[in-house]
Amino acid sequence: MLTTTVVGFFALSGGCHLQSTRGSNGVKAYHFLYDMAVQCTSGVVFPVQLCIHSPFNNRLLADDLVAYVIARSYIPLSIPCDPILLEASGLVVVLGDPNSKSTRLASPIACAHLSLDLVQLPLV
Repeated sequence: MLTTTVVGFFALSGGCHLQSTRGSNGVKAYHFLYDMAVQCTSGVVFPVQLCIHSPFNNRLLADDLVAYVIARSYIPLSIPCDPILLEASGLVVVLGDPNSKSTRLASPIACAHLSLDLVQLPLV
């Protein structure tokens, strides 16, 4: 499995709220999973799931909401059969309707040209 840090703007969709139990003491952890895709400069598209840890009473974000995400990625050797997992360490939602021209012009996405910066990190 390869790991790297991914930074960029993503459209979130298909969110679900999940609960998992950690360790032998039964501590519960809550997180959201969103379906997304990453397109490389070569044009290849890979399926991605974004994991956001959250309190148990948080609400899902709306479909097609745009967010600026900083995440650690876990890239399985079996892609594209299995999705890439992104574990968010930072997330900022871009407010407004992504289909509205005024929102697109006022958002930081207009300045960023939808580029993704990839930083290779050593495996731990």
